[in-house]
Amino acid sequence: MAQGIFGGMTSYEDQSIADIVEDIKRWTAYTKEIKKFIEDGIDALKDSGFWANIPYNFQATLMSSIRCQNTILSDLGFILKAIEENKLTNREVELMKKVGMNAIEYNGEYGETYKEEHNWKAYGNKDFKLVEELYGNGRDYFVTMQDAVNVSVRLRDYINVVPNVVNQNITQTVNGNKNTVNGINNGTIINYEINATQFTSDIDSVLRKLKDIRDVDPEHKAFIEMILKESKEAVENGDLEAQTSSKTKMKGFLMGASDKAITLVNLLGGYSSIASYFGL
Repeated sequence: MAQGIFGGMTSYEDQSIADIVEDIKRWTAYTKEIKKFIEDGIDALKDSGFWANIPYNFQATLMSSIRCQNTILSDLGFILKAIEENKLTNREVELMKKVGMNAIEYNGEYGETYKEEHNWKAYGNKDFKLVEELYGNGRDYFVTMQDAVNVSVRLRDYINVVPNVVNQNITQTVNGNKNTVNGINNGTIINYEINATQFTSDIDSVLRKLKDIRDVDPEHKAFIEMILKESKEAVENGDLEAQTSSKTKMKGFLMGASDKAITLVNLLGGYSSIASYFGL
C-alpha cells in the first residue's frame, strides 16, 4: 500500500492482510537495497581514505545500522512465513513492533551523530557527497520503517487464536481470590498462580510511587500506569484474555523503551507478584 507523507504516520486500520504482506515484501527488498548501498559506500570511503575523516560516532551509526538491517531481514522473513502459514502469534506481532521501534531510534541517531561535528564536512568533495548520500538514504530508510509499529497494531487482528499443538490437553480453573492456570502440554506441567489481593495491593503501591518518580519520560510513565490499571482490572475480573493482552503490552513497551525503562523495571521488579505476572 502507499505509505503516508510522514514517516511512522501511515494508518493500517483499514488495510487487509494482503496489503500488509505486500508491504513486508517491499520492505524486504528496500532493506536489501539500502544495506548494500551502505556497505558499498563504506568500502568506497575506506578505499579513498575519507572514512578516517568521518567522526567515530557517525561511523558507528552506519556500521550498526547494517547489523540492524540484517536483523530486520530475518524478522520480516519470520513474520511473513507465519502469516503465509496462518500461524501468526503475539511473538510475530512483537517482532514487527520491535522493527518499528528500532527504526525510530535509528532515525534519531542518524541525525544526532551526523550533525554533532562540523569541521570534517568538505562540501563539494566527491567523497563527502557520498557521505551525504549515506546519511540521507540511510535515514530515509529508517523513517519509512517506523510504520512497522502501526503494522504491528493491525496484525493483532489476524493472530491465530487456535494453537498448533499435538496431543495437548489443557485444564483451566479460576478460583475466587486467585486466578490459577494449570496445563499439561505433552508431559510438561505448567502451574501459574496469582493472588489477586496481593497483586492489586502491589499495583496500587506502584501507582503511588510512580507519581513521585522524576527521571522517567512522562509518556512512558503514563503508558505504564495504563498497563498496570488494565492488569489490575483483568486479575480482579479473572479475565485471562485481558491478562494476556496487558502482559503483551508490557513486553512490547519494555522492548521498545530499552535502557530508558531501567528505573521502571527496577520499581516493578521490587514486587514479587508483579515481577512474576509480567515475567520480569
